[in-house]
Amino acid sequence: MTALQYLQDLQADGIITALGLVNFDAVRTDEICTQLGPGAIVSNQVQVCVYTSHSVLARPIPIPSHASPLRTR
Repeated sequence: MTALQYLQDLQADGIITALGLVNFDAVRTDEICTQLGPGAIVSNQVQVCVYTSHSVLARPIPIPSHASPLRTR
């Protein structure tokens, strides 16, 4: 959590624009989003098996209670 809090400070200072996660399960993603606040994490990239069309992680990723509007480039 400390590293994410430092990154959030850098975001507040305008040094970085967005925070994202990679391959975090739903429980840990919820903990992080609860700690950092709504909208702090903009994405959680997960590995998906192209042969069976399911996530490699054991639990689903979306956390509706912490969802922010979809941002596209």
